[in-house]
Amino acid sequence: MHIHKAIASKQQSRAIVLYDPNGRVIHTHVMYALNGGAIATPEQAEKRAFEIAKDLGRDVANAKALHVDDPAILTSGRFAVDPDARQLKRIPVMQKR
Repeated sequence: MHIHKAIASKQQSRAIVLYDPNGRVIHTHVMYALNGGAIATPEQAEKRAFEIAKDLGRDVANAKALHVDDPAILTSGRFAVDPDARQLKRIPVMQKR
C-alpha cells in the first residue's frame, strides 16, 4: 500500500526518524498495520528502523531515534531534528528559478 493511501485510510502507524548528533536525518521509517493487523510496538518499530538503515549502508553508530506522532508530515519536505528539543524542524527548500 502506498503511504498516501495508508494515511488517508487512517491505518494505525508508527513513524521513526533516525538522526545524527547534529540533528541531520539519517533515515525515516514508517510502519502500518494493514487490514486490521497488529501494529508493532514502539520498541519493535525503532529496532526495525535501525536494522533497515544499517542494511541501506547508513552509519547508525551514534544515531538516535525520534518517534513522530503523525507520519503524514514526513510525506513532503525536508527535515532535521532539533537534538536539544527532540523535535522535527522543517528545512526550507529553495525553489528553482
